[in-house]
Amino acid sequence: MTEVKNQSVDERGVYRMYYEHREPVKFVPPHRILAINRVKRKMY
Repeated sequence: MTEVKNQSVDERGVYRMYYEHREPVKFVPPHRILAINRVKRKMY
């Protein structure tokens, strides 16, 4: 599960669909993994 740590990082809401997304890891498509990783890099 993903969660919002600091909403000010995503002021435009670009990653809103991933804020509280739940999905078994084995079913996550590669493009979604890249998007989640991109958010994590921006936040830290």
